[in-house]
This record gives sequence, structure tokens and C-alpha cells, in this order.
Amino acid sequence: MINTPEPEPPRLTDPGALSELPDELAYLTEPALEYGRFQFDDTIFDFLESATPQQMEELAAVAERVRINDHYPDVNRFLDKHPITDHEQTACLYFLFLVLDYADLSFEPPIE
Repeated sequence: MINTPEPEPPRLTDPGALSELPDELAYLTEPALEYGRFQFDDTIFDFLESATPQQMEELAAVAERVRINDHYPDVNRFLDKHPITDHEQTACLYFLFLVLDYADLSFEPPIE
């Protein structure tokens, strides 16, 4: 039996609750809407297997910016105030970080 990949989930266009991100985190809106739509392990791994070099560079740039600015704690605070169970767009933000993690892209500063 041939295992065919699932079609890609649709991309959200309305930022919804992400429009309430603090200014310093606003750069995460577009990547969250683009890559946070991959929300299950198989879907994420299928995406990563077929991701273009440009997509991987974009993800790497996002991870690097989060890491350099130590924004991950700020993202978690935002998610605490805007639960992923209540807002589809904040779920995308949460899953963006799962995509980064599965791609082995570090977004947290090293522990000193």
C-alpha cells in the first residue's frame, strides 16, 4: 500500500489574537500563520521533509531572532494570556515553535 502525504493544511490570513502581540514579537505573526498550520507530528515531519531551502532559511532566521533576543519567555507569557484552545491563531504561534524544535533550530539561549 502506498502511503500518500496528507494535503497541507490551509494558511490562516487573519492574525486574530496575534495582532495583540507586543511590538517586539510582532515579527512572529507571519511565520506563525505560515508554519504554525502544521500542527501534528506527521504533518510537521512531512512539511520538514519537503521544505525548500528558502523555507528552512526563514525558519532558521526566526529561531535565531527569538534566541538572540531571548523572546521565548515572552512568547510563553503571551500564550498564557491567549490560550491556544481559545484562539486558532495563537495555536499557530505555539505550533510554530514545535516546527522549529522538530527542525532542530534552537530558539532558546544556552543555559549558562
